Amino acid sequence: MFIDDWACRKFDRIIDYCAASDAFQDIPFSLPFTYQALDAAFPGSKFILTVRGNSNTWYRSLTTFHANLFGAGKIPAEDDLARAVYRFQGWILLVMQKVYAFPKGDPYNKECLIRAYESHNSMVQEYFRHRPEDLLTLDLTADDSYQRFCHFLGKAPRRSVFPWRNKTS
Repeated sequence: MFIDDWACRKFDRIIDYCAASDAFQDIPFSLPFTYQALDAAFPGSKFILTVRGNSNTWYRSLTTFHANLFGAGKIPAEDDLARAVYRFQGWILLVMQKVYAFPKGDPYNKECLIRAYESHNSMVQEYFRHRPEDLLTLDLTADDSYQRFCHFLGKAPRRSVFPWRNKTS
């Protein structure tokens, strides 16, 4: 399982998997340290760090998304995550435990999650500080985000903005 490999910082299987396609998103690709392993394995690759306007907005987006998926409209408790079937029952709790060092019984501890979010963003930006052509930091809520995304990838835009699903108001 990739999340177990990631937690042990064993990237061989993740790298092998990436050899089959051109783009990846979400876990484990969006987690700390993965970008470093992929950058070393695939020189010349481009990376996109998606952010929110601020850390509180990111936290609200995450908790709203998880509330809708796993908590019947409210922020899920640890038991809710243990019962939730996503990839398999308990997968989301397993991921949350491996990624965030949250206090027992408090998987959505705001201070803990925001600290991890801010730390990751800082680490990625510092890693690519001298290679700005390889990293696009993108706030998807910005009016020009789709245009910047296309320009970064050298692709002609096919629309004016990103399509949205599950937009947190």
